[in-house]
Amino acid sequence: MKNNAALKLFLLYCFILTFQNVSGGWYTDKALKYKINVPDNWTKQTSFEGTDKILDLSNLDGSIAIQIRAFNVDESVSAETLAELFKEGMLSEGATLQSQSPEYLNDLQGVMGVFTNNFDGMDVGIISFSAVSSKIAYLIFTVIPIDQFEMRAKEADAVLNTFTALSDSEAMVLATTSYKDNISDN
Repeated sequence: MKNNAALKLFLLYCFILTFQNVSGGWYTDKALKYKINVPDNWTKQTSFEGTDKILDLSNLDGSIAIQIRAFNVDESVSAETLAELFKEGMLSEGATLQSQSPEYLNDLQGVMGVFTNNFDGMDVGIISFSAVSSKIAYLIFTVIPIDQFEMRAKEADAVLNTFTALSDSEAMVLATTSYKDNISDN
């Protein structure tokens, strides 16, 4: 997590670029131990920024943008630390914290923040969720234009509510299954 330029680039990517259709279904990251169900009509793009692996998701018209950043951390990093890093390092100047509280996303305990901000004349709502599990940090945030927030929030929640941090044993089973599949295919 470098600075608010990353958030601006993410928004630019989501609201300006022409999106390509990708097939939906479960996206699973075995190394960073999570999965999320991506609808068929959504786009997804993975990239890296430093040690952060980034998954960008967007609905077809770009009115909902979701970003998942996952990276390895040591035991001193907490969800509260991540929430502060998000506020100070990724949000642009002028972002207003509306609320922040401990929350759960499925069984993952973390910190949820609700913000408003203005990007290039567009008022947006930003909902962030920060959590740490098995020395992996998850920073998940959603950006929706304020004027579409009520209409789009349920669609965004339906996707976010499928996010699941995998246990060590679940990740190991997935890695083993993939390895066996690759061997049997050769």
